Amino acid sequence: MGSEMRIPHTRREFGELLRVHRIRRAATQHQLAGLSTVSVRAIRDLELGKAHRPRRDTVRLLADGLGLTGRERVEFETASAAPGWATPAHDLTSAPPPAPLDAVVGRAAEVAVLTELARSGSQRLVTVVGLPGVGKSRAVLEVAGALGDLPVLWSAAAVAPAPDSLAALVRTALGSSFRGLSRGADVAAAHLAELVGDTAAVLVLDGYDRDDVDRDALPELLQRCPGLRIVLTTRTPWGLAGERVFPLGPLPVPALDADGDPVALGAVPAVRLLVSHLSRLQPGFALTANTATGVAALCRALDGIPLALEAAAAALTVYPLAALAEELADDPFGVAGEQLDTHLRRAVATLDPAVAALLARLVGLRAGWSMVDAVRASGLRPGACAPLVRALLVRGLVRCADDTDRTRFTVLGLVVAHLRAAAAPVLTAKEAM
Repeated sequence: MGSEMRIPHTRREFGELLRVHRIRRAATQHQLAGLSTVSVRAIRDLELGKAHRPRRDTVRLLADGLGLTGRERVEFETASAAPGWATPAHDLTSAPPPAPLDAVVGRAAEVAVLTELARSGSQRLVTVVGLPGVGKSRAVLEVAGALGDLPVLWSAAAVAPAPDSLAALVRTALGSSFRGLSRGADVAAAHLAELVGDTAAVLVLDGYDRDDVDRDALPELLQRCPGLRIVLTTRTPWGLAGERVFPLGPLPVPALDADGDPVALGAVPAVRLLVSHLSRLQPGFALTANTATGVAALCRALDGIPLALEAAAAALTVYPLAALAEELADDPFGVAGEQLDTHLRRAVATLDPAVAALLARLVGLRAGWSMVDAVRASGLRPGACAPLVRALLVRGLVRCADDTDRTRFTVLGLVVAHLRAAAAPVLTAKEAM
């Protein structure tokens, strides 16, 4: 696993390799220029070692003109790279998904769809988007476990890979900006493509942002590896050709009329997750007629966001349910946590102006509003309003109000609290007295 395969690749050696391939194909420099569209002078300078920085496009055009495929092409592209690069010998099991530490709750439908997409390869680039803390990584980790014998390569943005690991090779191949690993991206991409080949495999890029990856890297990798599927977890869509956007919203929360029925309440995903956290922190905790109303209120106040529910469960080890509900009414982010507050602020601050303007209008509507209500509130035409509502759904700031009616929506309560706090006047210490 730690052994390395070194291929000579100084600039002079690249010129020699170019000349060897050209002669093997009985082509003159002029003929290769015609086949590759690279100038005769450039070919001559490369073969003589006078050109010190062959561009990526030049190397590819020459490889195409020479008809290089498979290992020959990999060695040719490797020889054009910066000196000092060596690729570790790996197989597709060298970057496995992390081991799950808990059971996934309330995501059976989403996991089933994502698993089928990854297994079938009908959509080869799937982007799972949503607010941080909504459970994107955990859902995709469940998908990875459900794929059985299909190889899964896992690369997490938050985890620094070992220098000689397959995860480091993946980052470098994608032209990642992490820790200056973009050097040698072409070589790494060639070796990663050779490693995957025609194998049906899944590459998971967990928590990557658009700025972390060369936009051309993913389409090129998919083109080189016809059996590869890529699954991203990120905040917003990347806008790549062929990208299938899969929004992952918060967990469903209980309706107001379900508070008095612990049995019905226990089937609601947000409640199930909160109770599972509480049962671990407080052995013997049960959802009863005495606790049902408080638990339901917490789930609604925290919008069913898994990260916030976990924070609430920890707070309930020192707070009674009723007292915590009062704290939520005064300062929901005091319970949900500063991390979620920061994520929501960033999500709202980075909205396109037209989307942000619509969100400000929708905040005043009661839960369960429809597209007709949104059009009336915004004054926009239906064709202009619908894409903006869709953008809010994708960003996770708006959710379906009722799982049985997917045409009615609500703005997340935490988003409403953030916008109202941001709009409130700032009082001086004297005014506050």
